[in-house]
Amino acid sequence: MFLFLIFIWNSLKNNKRKWKVRKGDNDTREYVEMDSNGTWRHVSFECESYAKNVPRHALYIRKDWKDYPDWAQSRKDEILERLKSVLKEPEYTIIEKE
Repeated sequence: MFLFLIFIWNSLKNNKRKWKVRKGDNDTREYVEMDSNGTWRHVSFECESYAKNVPRHALYIRKDWKDYPDWAQSRKDEILERLKSVLKEPEYTIIEKE
């Protein structure tokens, strides 16, 4: 019952703010955002769990932001700020790569 309440709370919070960060498969994390039509759209980032040379997990962001979807092109700073608010240091280290 307690886990169900947590699930409901998180769903309401995410729907209200219209974005969330979630785990994709084992090697990705996704920034997910609701568009004006109520459809969830996402950007996937490579993630390495228990990466070498960082405290725990490494999230890799491509330097060339043009590889990401069109809707995210002009919103790099906002998306990165939101990712950092959820995937916090020292557990996650965000690394830009080629």
